[in-house]
Amino acid sequence: MIEQESLPNISPPIVPEREFLTTEEILGITLEYPESYDVFDSALEVLARPDIDPEIKEVIVGLGKVAADALRRTYIDDMTGLPNRTGFGLKFNQVIGEVLEPGDPAYLAYMDLDRFKEVNDTHGHDKGDEVLKAMVNIHLREGEFLARVGGDEFVAVVLPKHNSIQDSADGTNEWVHRERHSEDDIIDGIITRLRNEIEAIAGEIEGCEGVSVSIGCVKIETYLSPEDILRSADARMRREKEDRGASR
Repeated sequence: MIEQESLPNISPPIVPEREFLTTEEILGITLEYPESYDVFDSALEVLARPDIDPEIKEVIVGLGKVAADALRRTYIDDMTGLPNRTGFGLKFNQVIGEVLEPGDPAYLAYMDLDRFKEVNDTHGHDKGDEVLKAMVNIHLREGEFLARVGGDEFVAVVLPKHNSIQDSADGTNEWVHRERHSEDDIIDGIITRLRNEIEAIAGEIEGCEGVSVSIGCVKIETYLSPEDILRSADARMRREKEDRGASR
């Protein structure tokens, strides 16, 4: 089973299952999520003092864990461990600003599962949850990421690289030059690739063999906000769902 490749410095904060975080763990969360700096800055300053009372230190670090847990819930979907809609905006900006090379294209695929409601109604919500959790097994290349932005709605940022393994129109991965393919060819290839993967993942779960996905894919224009890009891809996805006659 292939796991999603992680991005440097923008992974969800890992909160250990114990009562208190260490100073180093609090610092790590602060570095990964700069907007949390104000939350932890004063605490770190106090914790750095060599004469700090152990009981005071224990209280401060405990409060740090509470703050870290709240931060994690702000950005991370509890069920899947993927970025949620808020986390998508943060990670999107980091990918576009720090990972994407100038001139390289990026695409956003908005995915809504088909026949998912049927799974819930027929086999129960536990089976539906199993499908949602399995979406983390979509194979993503270096720099790409997946987020859960709604009940059965996911988005993927896809980064085809020049002169590298690309998405061809039939959904297979082959060595191609980007200039030899039209924008529509690249988008069709991304959609086919993701649909094939999701159908294969769902097909391995008993009772979920009929689950498919409607996908709207758009090229990311850096002058648009993440929410504008989401809305554009969402609109395309809904048109595709209607054209395919797919059900929720």
